[in-house]
Amino acid sequence: DIRRAEKIPARIEQYTGSMASGIACALYAETVKSWGESARNVYPPDYFVALFRILGSRAELWTVAYDQEPAAGIIVLYGKNILHYAFAFGKREYYQHNPHNLLLWQVCQAYAEKSTYLDLGASQNIAALEHFKKGFCPMEKKLITHTVPLSWKGKMWLASKNIRKRGKTS
Repeated sequence: DIRRAEKIPARIEQYTGSMASGIACALYAETVKSWGESARNVYPPDYFVALFRILGSRAELWTVAYDQEPAAGIIVLYGKNILHYAFAFGKREYYQHNPHNLLLWQVCQAYAEKSTYLDLGASQNIAALEHFKKGFCPMEKKLITHTVPLSWKGKMWLASKNIRKRGKTS
């Protein structure tokens, strides 16, 4: 609910480069800590450092702060008329203020003239995430992915899929 988010006095800031990676790492670490035992697929801090270094101005961190306290952040990636909503993280105690709604709304307004689409990405069957994304009235599209297995186990799985696929078509 964007209306609830707009009622609370907040400071929105936009960062790129090394400043963005430092703030993103700190907010992400707090988010992971709140996940506790259920934390899976956690990115190392170097991931965000590399992301902002390699992508330069095409990667932006947007943050919202309440009472001088950074509460949430999102990372957006910009490329060829598409703005990608890549990461979101924040402190649970501020979620009642809908900080991610506010940030995404601000990003949409800032990029309305530059971008044709905002890619919200996959929801990974997480009901709350799907509900959040549907609040922006997106068009749903089928996602085509290409997977490169990096481990022996992954290569075996992919080989078994290809064998089964070839067997069905002949």
